[in-house]
Amino acid sequence: MCSRRARRASIPRYRTACLDVAVCRVGTGSDASLGNPLARKIPLEITEGAVMERTEAAIAQLRHLRALGLKLSIDDFGTGYSSLAYLKRFAIDKLKIDQSFVRQLKPDSQDAAIVQAIIGLGHTLGIDVIAEGVETVDQREWLRRLDCDEIQGYYYSRPLPADNVLGFVRRQCVQLQQVA
Repeated sequence: MCSRRARRASIPRYRTACLDVAVCRVGTGSDASLGNPLARKIPLEITEGAVMERTEAAIAQLRHLRALGLKLSIDDFGTGYSSLAYLKRFAIDKLKIDQSFVRQLKPDSQDAAIVQAIIGLGHTLGIDVIAEGVETVDQREWLRRLDCDEIQGYYYSRPLPADNVLGFVRRQCVQLQQVA
């Protein structure tokens, strides 16, 4: 949905900013352009709060977006409006564990129990799990032991200007080749 159609549908602008980038610029901006193979590589992150405000409409939109080939993630999972009854109805590919649970991640802590439960829940439902806010080797290793699918955070890099991303990715690939 492009911002023009979102305005007509009375959807607030801050809810459509990522859709403008992810969907409308793939091709011509029409729904037909989503047949483009690039659409299948576009991850779309939606905050947990956004899908819980108008749940039935959100479920329908998530299913539509996923049918178009977009990969969908629920961001900040576990921080507010979580409902396990709705989680099974969301057409999502990934859950992103909020960094507030990762920040103090230590063995035998409440955060570790919550993170482990979210990872187990996601895997049982066939959903990949990403941990946000990973900053240390200890956090990375603990998440690896818990079988977390992906990690994200300053452990790998601080946010980069667009001009620096390609160089960063190339350096990471070289490092991975050296390890292998």
